[in-house]
Amino acid sequence: TQKKEGDRVWSEFRAACDHFFQRMKEDRKAYKAKQKDLAAKKMEAVKELQALVGDEKKLSKKTLLEAAKKYRGIGRLGRDFQKTEDLFEETLQQGFDKLKMDRMEASKVQFEQKLETLNAQGDERGIERERQQIRRQLDEAHKEVQQLENNIQFFRSGKGTNPLIKQV
Repeated sequence: TQKKEGDRVWSEFRAACDHFFQRMKEDRKAYKAKQKDLAAKKMEAVKELQALVGDEKKLSKKTLLEAAKKYRGIGRLGRDFQKTEDLFEETLQQGFDKLKMDRMEASKVQFEQKLETLNAQGDERGIERERQQIRRQLDEAHKEVQQLENNIQFFRSGKGTNPLIKQV
């Protein structure tokens, strides 16, 4: 009968849904465990970096970059562990400051190293994210330059009779 057939199809559908959601729950649990393990490894790497930054004798550009490369090579953490990432960046910057590296050079070195790590991990999406971020920054810089040029033209076009121009 139709009722029996409908009940049978419904029970098969429910079993498939239960199986799907159970697998999803297990995968999520495994992902969280992996993230916790990565976070612990990254935190250990941050502690090593802090020790290196505190040791004036061992601190050099090479040792600092090796420690940063080790940290980045561990893997990628989710957003739940942003504090670990922030602590790493802060400690790394302290190391650059102690070495008296200027911000531009330090930023360039960090960026190059980040790209090397993404490339070594085969993270095409990460590389694309970096490319998009750079494009966004360039667009913003171009817009700012255009705005400043426009402002300069506005002030140049006046003959000095505009009270605003006189005031400025």
